[in-house]
Amino acid sequence: MLADRGVQTPEEMAHARHIYAVCKSQRDALRQTLHKQGIHMGIHYPIPVHLQGDHADLGYRERDFPVSETVARLCCRYQCLQS
Repeated sequence: MLADRGVQTPEEMAHARHIYAVCKSQRDALRQTLHKQGIHMGIHYPIPVHLQGDHADLGYRERDFPVSETVARLCCRYQCLQS
């Protein structure tokens, strides 16, 4: 359902997962579309861990972990709330 709409989905796994993370360049538009369909979507780490205030003492700055920062901008998790 999502892959044909330009959403990067995780590889299939045999075991159950509590987070189903997807990536989309226009994440907020996806959020609105899913919400209208009764599907909850949350952002798991909107701020990368190395940039969170609790870890400021480690001295990391923006661009120190570019992959983590990109994932924080693009990825989300969702859970179907429809019956």
